[in-house]
Amino acid sequence: MKEDSPRNDAIPPLGDWTGELSNRPGHLIRRCYQILTALYARETDSLGVTPLQYAVMRTISHQPRRSKRRLGEIAGLDRTTVAWIVSSLEKKGLIRPTADSIDKRIRYFELTPEGNDMLTIMDPRLNAMQDLILEPLLPSERKTFLKSMQKIVTAYNHLSRAPLLDDGEDS
Repeated sequence: MKEDSPRNDAIPPLGDWTGELSNRPGHLIRRCYQILTALYARETDSLGVTPLQYAVMRTISHQPRRSKRRLGEIAGLDRTTVAWIVSSLEKKGLIRPTADSIDKRIRYFELTPEGNDMLTIMDPRLNAMQDLILEPLLPSERKTFLKSMQKIVTAYNHLSRAPLLDDGEDS
């Protein structure tokens, strides 16, 4: 067990200091996000790839030859954000554009060899981080937690500034 991971029997109660916040899902989700962000930074700061850049790279690796618009739709990113991310990944040499064979105005993106190498370095670190964040939960609780989060995201996806579209949906 990692030294900074909580042990199930050693998790201190939240106590009165949080008042009713400890029963508010929005507060707890925000706190979980803060913790996840800190863990991500600890694992990847030296690599210089942000969580959103990683999400776009991972999307490209699983959904090659997608336009900026489709990358944003699949990853749940608005147009401005995905444009900035694609530009920064191109400058870092981690992705490259290719023109559509019919409409040269449309550019698709693929990982460069350096981009593939970066994912090879990042994936084990981020997998370990995912395991660490779920470590306080029993295996059966992990499945329930993930299914519950998926239900919430699915139910309210349409309210997002950049709703997710799966690859089967037309945009």
